[in-house]
Amino acid sequence: MHRINEEAMCSAYHSFILCVMKTVFLLITLLIPYTGWAQTEPPVSIVFTSSDLPIISIDTHQQAILDDPKITAAMGVIYNGPGARNFITDKPTAYKGKIGIALRGSSSQWYSPKKSYSLTTQDSTGANLNVGLLGMPADNDWVLSAVYSDKTMIRNALTYGIGRDAGSYASRTHYCEVVLDGVYQGVYTFMEKIKQGSNRVNISKLKSTDNTGDAVTGGYILKLDKTTGSPSASWLSKYQNPADTTENNILFQVDYPKLADITAPQRTYIEAYADSFETALSTKPFADARKGYRHYINTPSFVDYFLLTELTRNIDGYCFSTYFYKDRASKGGRLTMGPLWDYDLAWGNAGFCAGDSAAGWVYNNAHCSGHKIPFWWRQLLADSTFSQELRTRWTSLRTTVLSEDSLDQRIDANAAQLQESQARNYQAWPVLGTYVWADANAFATYQEEVDYVKRWTHERLLWMDGNLPRPAATALSSRAAVAFSDATAFPVPSATSLTVDYSLPQASAVTVVLLDVLGQPVYQQALTTQGIGNHEVAIAIFADLSPGVYSLRLTSNEGSRTLRVVRSAL
Repeated sequence: MHRINEEAMCSAYHSFILCVMKTVFLLITLLIPYTGWAQTEPPVSIVFTSSDLPIISIDTHQQAILDDPKITAAMGVIYNGPGARNFITDKPTAYKGKIGIALRGSSSQWYSPKKSYSLTTQDSTGANLNVGLLGMPADNDWVLSAVYSDKTMIRNALTYGIGRDAGSYASRTHYCEVVLDGVYQGVYTFMEKIKQGSNRVNISKLKSTDNTGDAVTGGYILKLDKTTGSPSASWLSKYQNPADTTENNILFQVDYPKLADITAPQRTYIEAYADSFETALSTKPFADARKGYRHYINTPSFVDYFLLTELTRNIDGYCFSTYFYKDRASKGGRLTMGPLWDYDLAWGNAGFCAGDSAAGWVYNNAHCSGHKIPFWWRQLLADSTFSQELRTRWTSLRTTVLSEDSLDQRIDANAAQLQESQARNYQAWPVLGTYVWADANAFATYQEEVDYVKRWTHERLLWMDGNLPRPAATALSSRAAVAFSDATAFPVPSATSLTVDYSLPQASAVTVVLLDVLGQPVYQQALTTQGIGNHEVAIAIFADLSPGVYSLRLTSNEGSRTLRVVRSAL
């Protein structure tokens, strides 16, 4: 499938892209230093003596930390146990030794003066050293995440915790405070890097000799992401999302094995497998249980990924920091979505791509600049069985980890861990109440930031409850699916006007009726025949109604669809 020189071409391509990205970054740094895209100011100097969180102290021996390669530094981790105070003068108890350290992140390196880092724990000779840190299983690859754009500093840890409790591996995390070369850097999230391993992504380890039979079928970690960072084996999909007007297909990247380690037969196999999945999904009968897409994927993992990406309205979902993996065929190896990664622009935190709206679907964001979302999700939702699995799983999770009470408690528990340290962080980085990229809001206090996440989450849950795709299994759902391709009411809840956005699969007259809790109509509008496609209706009288729950019924010539809306108090 690939000629020998394609590896060299791929490497050269990625080197060129990386060079272009770094050149653009340099130009931005030189030409527009006051735009917020190339912030380099150091933290405000504060006196830091102790913390209720672990303290991580890094000494670079006056070296600059680079994007690549890692430099050698020394790290001490001071952690005296749960509930104990940690002092900067204490001897490191959790770790004291060498590390390799480099900058990490893509766009965050441009806009954030508070940098994130990749760490590798090392022995005295510089070889990788597996150690257990802060209660996490032993390994050598770690991440210090700066979470600068997330002013609650909890969104990643919150999401990963939900993912683990829902039954899938996601990186373990621990909040900490960091001192770099004697300078206080603020609150960070210390967490596991995504990699192959028994305590991480638990798939088979691929050796250079695993080129035939069952051995070549796994394990692989793939991703859809930006092309910054280390070059990897990659290929363009043969299929395009019909909603993507950029005419660029998605780029599959192999995160494991690395480019230097993957063999030609391994690359040929995993590319052919991914292509077979996409072909099966795009070809009739795509939903056939034996011959269709289910033969290639772990469907429950796609269900969970969809639900958590949509619940959090992660604007980078489906296209950036999107991981999936495959184990050997003998171990049931089908494509499995995950682990979850990079949710700091989720939970209503992005001021673009409608990231702060509690209504609407992320998988429809293919029109958002730079977002190449695979066609997979639109096609999967066209399978009534998949839609039914979505609703069944959603109903189950809504009584457990995704109930309002569970999420409120989880948000409060994460924020409580930072109650002391966040004050120091925002002395060092005084950005509360100030716009930083890509804020949707800039609240004056930390508690307001936390309260916003809770309020937004309640609104998002309500919207998801009323708008999950309904399978064609029942007569009513079948009629609704034919009557309206899609229907959304926003914002929900609202104290002012309400807008209804719907799509007609065929020309039809439409009636819009708003019903109170007793089923009595309080508003009605009859629209003349409308053409195929998207339409929008504003209900201005919504502001005149009493606060409460209402049903919004859309009726066409082919059937009806009902949405749940809420009139909130002013």
